[in-house]
Amino acid sequence: MNLLTIASLTLREAARRRVLAAVALLTLVTIGLTAWGFAKLHGAMLLRGDQTFVLGSFAILVLLIGYMFSVVLGIGAAFVAAPAIGSDVESGVVLAMLPRPIRRSDFVIGKWIALVALLVGYAFVAGGIELALVYVISGYAPPHPLRALAFMSAEGVVLVTLALALGTRLPPIAAEALASQIGSLDAPAGKFVLADLSGTSPTDHSPIRLVGAWLR
Repeated sequence: MNLLTIASLTLREAARRRVLAAVALLTLVTIGLTAWGFAKLHGAMLLRGDQTFVLGSFAILVLLIGYMFSVVLGIGAAFVAAPAIGSDVESGVVLAMLPRPIRRSDFVIGKWIALVALLVGYAFVAGGIELALVYVISGYAPPHPLRALAFMSAEGVVLVTLALALGTRLPPIAAEALASQIGSLDAPAGKFVLADLSGTSPTDHSPIRLVGAWLR
């Protein structure tokens, strides 16, 4: 029960600080701009080639956007999770809560549950909307979209866990920087995302190889 209480309070705190509203607004703007760009590109591509050329071109675009989204999601997860506990320690909230019958593990795990729920929900909602718009505009749909979004979410969960753990020992800024640097080394996770978005084997994850295959 304490875990769910801490998680609920963390979600309420995020909503009170308008973090969720700000992220939602930026996401809508980004999706709107990419949809406008995709529509313009789709019209230009139809003038120069057939539908097969359009599908191949949008497959490459989805690959690039998917990989960039996974990197941004991971780094954003680190910046959100790193100060989650450190800021409460600095403000004295932890000192007021821990003397109560609440275990330290419940406090940390409750924070983790809330942050993971936010991240996974955001990844599936934003990624699903983006892929749906690509399908509506161009007719292209990746072969394994849910699995690709699951890999992105798993990458974010790992970085949330790492940043949260670092935030218990390091200052928030240091924890953010260290977790972000580790998050930039996400090639193993990125190759699975590319494979699920393209329908290729995870061993054929090189963007140059994939682009060359579609341009033949």
